[in-house]
Amino acid sequence: MFTNKLNQILTTNGISGSGINSRFIIVPSIVVTSKDILATAPPMTAITMDVNLYVGDGFDGKRYAANTVSVKGVGTNETKAYLDALKNIKANDPGIQNFLSGAKTKIIEYYNSRCGQIINEANTLASSQ
Repeated sequence: MFTNKLNQILTTNGISGSGINSRFIIVPSIVVTSKDILATAPPMTAITMDVNLYVGDGFDGKRYAANTVSVKGVGTNETKAYLDALKNIKANDPGIQNFLSGAKTKIIEYYNSRCGQIINEANTLASSQ
């Protein structure tokens, strides 16, 4: 479900890719900040968590952008509370949009600064078939 959410975020913000051998990656990290059992009938679990998103160069290990989204979820068990919290991440959230816009700018800068090198490598590979 979370993979689908990440794909939705990327697609909504004009980014796509195969995800296989990609140079640029988006990596999540989830930190649970609180977990409570609510005294209701039936008992419910409430979770608050920070979802940290990072965009970076998967080959060089360089981070280009980071963003944290705080979400809450409630469910009849812990798993359902997690799922409810993840559903609350909105692909059109202004913070996420700014985060991805900044990452896109840095990725474009990467290609602009290495354009000659990339063309040379492509020509070398093409000449060797």
